[in-house]
Amino acid sequence: MKPQIISWNVKGLGQADKRLMIKDSLRRWKANIAILQETKIQNTEARMVRETWGNGLCDFIALPADGSKGVYGPSIKEQRKEFWEELYDSGVKWDHLWCLGGDFN
Repeated sequence: MKPQIISWNVKGLGQADKRLMIKDSLRRWKANIAILQETKIQNTEARMVRETWGNGLCDFIALPADGSKGVYGPSIKEQRKEFWEELYDSGVKWDHLWCLGGDFN
């Protein structure tokens, strides 16, 4: 099976009608991995993830929003290099496939 990975800046996920639109889009695109950024959700609940994904057979990791702000990596060049090296070192320790996604601008 070839994975279909979707990375999407959803600009907020608090409204039920928006979650329905995202669920319909993910289903139409046949995504098996979805990386949703800028959800603006402070406490992500499994119920909301299932509602958005449209299936109880899913797992998720979420970083809480800080008000309307997200979670950002370092902007100083030397710190960015250290950040990427730390991510790489973390990945090579795992014995399974992994996928990293985000808003890397």
